[in-house]
Amino acid sequence: MDFKVPNIIKGADRPYAFTGLSAIEAWSDYSYVQRGIEKSPYFIKILKKDVDYWKGLFGKYEVPVYTNGGTTIGEYVILEPVNKLEFVEKDDYKLISLSETEDIAKKNEIYSYPYRYMRRKYGAAAN
Repeated sequence: MDFKVPNIIKGADRPYAFTGLSAIEAWSDYSYVQRGIEKSPYFIKILKKDVDYWKGLFGKYEVPVYTNGGTTIGEYVILEPVNKLEFVEKDDYKLISLSETEDIAKKNEIYSYPYRYMRRKYGAAAN
């Protein structure tokens, strides 16, 4: 299955940062993957002032969009509007920082494998 969001977001002209489980995927070099045909969420931080832009962009490609939570079948986006946005670039995408991602992974045992992977690959970047 080809996912639309990675290609859509590369063409965006507004800032964003993959966050949460989407950041864990990317920083762990996809050793942890949350994607499937039946459920494929993307978690993205955006600026509050850009909510309509992002809803319109994903809507144009018929990708369901939720703000601060939601779920559906298939591929969808959960936007996290923020006042200030910081990101780093990795593999042509914008992500929250490695240390912030490690903090998220460390808080839940289910993400222990990608957490250990990130710590081995990048060293003790966080904590």
